[in-house]
Amino acid sequence: MAENKKKTISAVNSTVKVEKTERVQAVKQPVLIGESKQKLSVYPVITISPKVKEWPTPASDYIDFSALPFKENQAICYESRLGKFPQNGPAEILANTSLYQTHMEELINDIPKLVSEDYEGYVIIDYEKWSLLWHRTQSEYQDAWVAALTAAQPAVIQMWEDKGEDTYWEGMAASYNTAARRIFTDTIVACRRLRPKAKWGYYFRIFNILNPNLTVVDTAIADNNELVWLFQISDFVCPNLYTPFRVDANTDLDKHTMSYHDRRAIAETVAVEAVRIGNKHGCEVLPIIWPKYNKRGSPFYHQFWNAETIAATLRGIADGGVDKFFFWYGIGGEKDAVDLSDFIGKIFIPEWNKVLIEASEIDIPDSNEDDISTEPPNNPDRVKIEGGSALPLAEGLRIYSDDEKVELMLSWKMIDQMRKML
Repeated sequence: MAENKKKTISAVNSTVKVEKTERVQAVKQPVLIGESKQKLSVYPVITISPKVKEWPTPASDYIDFSALPFKENQAICYESRLGKFPQNGPAEILANTSLYQTHMEELINDIPKLVSEDYEGYVIIDYEKWSLLWHRTQSEYQDAWVAALTAAQPAVIQMWEDKGEDTYWEGMAASYNTAARRIFTDTIVACRRLRPKAKWGYYFRIFNILNPNLTVVDTAIADNNELVWLFQISDFVCPNLYTPFRVDANTDLDKHTMSYHDRRAIAETVAVEAVRIGNKHGCEVLPIIWPKYNKRGSPFYHQFWNAETIAATLRGIADGGVDKFFFWYGIGGEKDAVDLSDFIGKIFIPEWNKVLIEASEIDIPDSNEDDISTEPPNNPDRVKIEGGSALPLAEGLRIYSDDEKVELMLSWKMIDQMRKML
């Protein structure tokens, strides 16, 4: 009977990602000037490909993090390196129960190699292939579960079949969800037991409210609520903000472009839902970005984000209530490290800095025609620069000379154009 029912399985395609080097002189980068009232801290998660160096190789061999206005580099554990993750879903363990013991034993061996005993930062567990919810996982994993459970518990399957199709599929879904929950729960519990000072969480386990084509996913919030158990055992949640779309004047998904407004809206909806979950279940919220366009076949594939994509994404997550995020990147060689450093210094930091300044802007009182005071302003929110000071405003930077005799207004557009010319 299970054979006939396979046609009714609904599946959702999932996405996977990639990541690589050799000794190269660390590259120093400019630091952020001044202090922002609103934080939007960057936690880099930069790794070195095992194809070039024995893994894990410290990313500090390639990037001088001390010269960046970021937090320290954080840890990530990929499914191929942490335990023996069941690549074919929970069915793999159901079909061979010894694999579960193998997974737990390998976890105990792997964690000390990946995370130092005194590490107090974040550790992302990157288990991606299949979903934790039956109706969200791909049909191949559903089919595998049907076959494995039918072989392992034929009497139970027969009972479900006798009670009808609804009971049969409810049983399949519930049993799959329970098995998936056990794997993820026991994994993070073992990690935390071995490295209790670290903060543990899973990569991309929040369902997005908007599809890539900007249509609404009606079940997203309900599906996220089904994962309450996961959020309760996690120190942080890590929604995904990767994108194949380059921010341009208009949204044209066939051409892999998206307007600033639409990209910002996607980032904000991701942030708002993650913050809702974090507040409800007591876990931190750190969305993750990879600053390259991530869809094969796109004319922009593997190019670094342009300034507009950075600005729309960071503005969106800031407006959504997020105050920190992960910046993931896999270094694949000496040139890759240099290119990344160049991108961070020339494009990413200036755009990030603008979002910080805009977010920290204080209310400016309306001009008062009766106020004829000629006293120079004494504004504590100015940033000291050589020969004067700068006051960030919504429309740009107002520059003052030290003697207050010279005043210059530079719009953000003008600053951006000057940066591109340089």
